[in-house]
Parts: sequence; structure tokens; C-alpha cells
Amino acid sequence: MERSAVNRVVVGSNPTGGAVIYKCNDINVDDLSEYLKHDFVVIPADTLYALSIWVFSDNAEKIYEIKGRKKDVPVPVALFDFNNIQDYVYSHPIVEKIIKEDWGYLVTFVLKNKKIPYNLVGGTVGIRFPKNEIIRKIVEKIGPITITSANKHGGKNPVNVLDAYSQLGETIKIYVDCGSCLGIPSTVIDLTSQKPRLIREGAVPFKKVMEIYGSE
Repeated sequence: MERSAVNRVVVGSNPTGGAVIYKCNDINVDDLSEYLKHDFVVIPADTLYALSIWVFSDNAEKIYEIKGRKKDVPVPVALFDFNNIQDYVYSHPIVEKIIKEDWGYLVTFVLKNKKIPYNLVGGTVGIRFPKNEIIRKIVEKIGPITITSANKHGGKNPVNVLDAYSQLGETIKIYVDCGSCLGIPSTVIDLTSQKPRLIREGAVPFKKVMEIYGSE
């Protein structure tokens, strides 16, 4: 990706090799999408800033080393919409109902894996359907990308781009600054069996999920 945006900030000790923070409106989504096929980018993902790469990239597995995270805590993945969910995972009837809710983009669904590389996520994968327009355009163009939080494992939640940079630094060369995110992680639910099971309560109370489950 060319580092020629008008509104950008070069950070780090080496102006030619340091990280670049691009302002949201100056990003060329086509260029960014191509870059993500090979390397990592930090972009806002509704709840927190995300460390993203195309899931089929040869470099994708490096995400665990960058975050200092073990593979037994697999990274979540963004899909464009419900229409192609069965291409990548084995879905659950409640998913389609939840994503129709105005809070559905704040839920991560853990489902049995079908096509996401097993060396990246294993037998199950957390799926989200982001609302952020940049991510949606990217995923529409190239398919699934990772959207794990852009921080060191157990570190401060990256609510803004500098929260992410302070932890990941020049390991990541491109950051996209779209202002502050919601600041609360997504709610994570396990749907690998019939009844939803709470893994982490976050932006959405689990009782809302169970209200929908109970209405089926």
C-alpha cells in the first residue's frame, strides 16, 4: 500500500520504516484490501480496534506471536453477512435472528469450523458481522479477516488507535484512525450445541440472547 495519503502521521524512530497512521477518510479500501492479503493492519471494529489480516494469508498465523497469545484462545473472524456463513462454518438457527437485531453486530458467535484455516482457529471459530463500513467493504472484496483486539494478550483494551500503537508499535506498519470505538468487547456465545452458552458477557447482556432463543 502506498504511503502517500495526505492526512497521515508517521510514528516511530525511523520515518521511512516506522508505522503510519492514516485518517479514516484517506484510506483507499481497494489498496487496503490487497495489503491485508499479505500483512497486518489495525482498523476499528465497532467495539475495539482490531488486528486484521486475510484469514487465508500465509502470514495469518503470526497473529498469535504478535499478540503474545496462545492458540488455545483462537482469534475471531469477520464475515460480510449471513448469506455466506455456511461457506465457512456450521451455523445455528439463532444467528440469523440475532444479526437482524440492532445490537447483533456486537455479538461474537462461536461455531464449528468448516473452511477457516485450522492452523489459525482450530475446530471452532468466533464469527462477527461488523457494522464498521471499512471492514464491511474489505470483507465484501476479499472474504474473511481476523478482528481480534489490537493489543497484547491481557493488555489494555484498544479503544483508540494510540491504545493499539502503544502496545503493538512498529510491528504493525499501517494503522487506520477513525476515532474512538465503543470501548466494550463483544459478547461471546458458544453455539456449538443447541443451547447458547455464555463465554463472555460484553456489550450485549446475555439475557437478550436467551430471550431470542426462548422465543424459537
